[in-house]
Amino acid sequence: MSTTVNILFQQSLKKNSRLTALMGKSRQDNARGYESITYERLGEMVCGFTLGLKKLGVKKGDTIGLISENRPEWAVADLAVLHAGGVSVALFPTLPAEQVVYSLDDSEASLVIVSSEKQLNKVLKWQGGGDGKRLIIMMDGEGDDKHGVLSFAHVMSLGTDLSSADFTALWQSPRPDDMAAIIYTSGTTGNPMGVVLSHRNIASSISAGEDAVAFGPGHVMVSFLPLNHIFARIVDHYMPLSFGATVAYAGSSREIRGLVLEMRPQYMTLVPRVLDMYREGILAEVEKASSTKKRIFKMFFSAGLRSCPALEGRSRPFFISRLLWRLGDKQVFSKIRESLGLGRLRFFISGGAPLSAETERFFCVLGINVLQGYGLTETSALVSVNRPGSAVAGTVGPPVRGVEVKFSKSGEILVKGDNIMKGYWKRPSETASAVDSEGWLHTGDLGEMDEGGNLRIKGRSKEIMVLTTGKNVAPVPVEERLGESPFISQIIIAGDNRNAVTALIVPDFVRVRQWQQAKGKVQEAELSDGEVADNPNVKALIRGELKRLSVGLADFERVKRFALLERAFTVESGELTPTLKLRRKIIFTKYSQVLESLYR
Repeated sequence: MSTTVNILFQQSLKKNSRLTALMGKSRQDNARGYESITYERLGEMVCGFTLGLKKLGVKKGDTIGLISENRPEWAVADLAVLHAGGVSVALFPTLPAEQVVYSLDDSEASLVIVSSEKQLNKVLKWQGGGDGKRLIIMMDGEGDDKHGVLSFAHVMSLGTDLSSADFTALWQSPRPDDMAAIIYTSGTTGNPMGVVLSHRNIASSISAGEDAVAFGPGHVMVSFLPLNHIFARIVDHYMPLSFGATVAYAGSSREIRGLVLEMRPQYMTLVPRVLDMYREGILAEVEKASSTKKRIFKMFFSAGLRSCPALEGRSRPFFISRLLWRLGDKQVFSKIRESLGLGRLRFFISGGAPLSAETERFFCVLGINVLQGYGLTETSALVSVNRPGSAVAGTVGPPVRGVEVKFSKSGEILVKGDNIMKGYWKRPSETASAVDSEGWLHTGDLGEMDEGGNLRIKGRSKEIMVLTTGKNVAPVPVEERLGESPFISQIIIAGDNRNAVTALIVPDFVRVRQWQQAKGKVQEAELSDGEVADNPNVKALIRGELKRLSVGLADFERVKRFALLERAFTVESGELTPTLKLRRKIIFTKYSQVLESLYR
């Protein structure tokens, strides 16, 4: 696609100047609520910050670090870097200092923009490791010129002596094939690699997304996923701002519920784990209701399972089932949606990991559309996505416009199009291994097309476990199925070079304690998490759940032995990536003795 992110943004400014572009939590003393920024004002802020970067010496092709939570200044900074001809290197704000310094050094960043003192402390070591000329811009506070820390407001004021012609020359300077971003993949092992994306790459995904996900002027998108992640960067940032939509930022997980209730968005982009949490929260509220209300909910829900058109494998519903589902929507499900602030929601967009079948069924019955999509950082986020009104459960939809998909003999998904990365930063051999001479990206994912042209993901080729019996096991589909148990919070299976599949399981301690109380085991319900994990009755419960959910799995795919853990896998402990994917190697190393004990 022969355009740039800058051109798309400038075109949007002309069309939507009076509409609200961004909404963020007020940071004024004693102020409450959210502040609005129109497209006109956003354009002025991007112009001011762009000219400020120019005055600081930023040149075309310079790499600029950006470490911040989701907030309006993130959008201003990222767009200004691109308008100045620079390359945006945005990092997860949850990363520890060591990984931040590694990425800034590896990307050869010339300066870095941080949100707060917390993020500032992470980059001071990077600043001290330079030649003394490395600058830091901080969104909060007044800065410290003496120590090379400039305030966001100060940089905005630096270029007042430059003209609008100077600004125009800057934002028009990047060409479609120029670098726009280096995105460091979170990775499940080792140091991350920087994926280089061009303006053409990103613009192609924006254009393809317009066909698949119809954002409209004035529509509201709640932004929660970290914006440095390519999925959120495209769908929560570039796309809505290119089409005149409003982006409302939730700076932390604690703000989501209140923000959604206040904004009543049309769209939200979430990873499956957050959708699972929504489902678990709703079901927990149902459990608190009277026995009569619970029976009514289950009756309507069962009718919905038989009637929801997006669900696979269901027979044609009887008239009475459709009638009950519609009645249930009017009397129960619509009220649930309204109570959560989802009354105007057109759809959730789910990506980053597979969505469990149970969660997919749950939201279908509740009348909430969940569009699963598929993509990688290397594909500028989008490869395929389900479309509103024609979503097919268990798939990630058909490929988006301009993207070709085919499969290798082993079933690996190969992708080609303008969305394919320029390469891995300073790693030509890895680039050559990932993208072949004909331009096909080898994704490492296994998949197939259904009869309707929808892509179905079957797992990661690198994660395939080979048992000593010679059988191959794809862990993700097994984990998804077993994770449908309401009593299992997290699960990871192991078995490579072993004779059987085993599992490490984190129970859902709240649900388990509710089960114990319902069974009259009041004393057991008061046990600590560690004691619950060691409890024989709980182990018997989980064993029964594994047996129940393993129907349809081959015998060699079934979990033969398992261990219950007393604490969850977390990002902070290094066991999850920032997008909540399991870091298998780290988990297996940390729990090696536990896994060994399962084979004795």
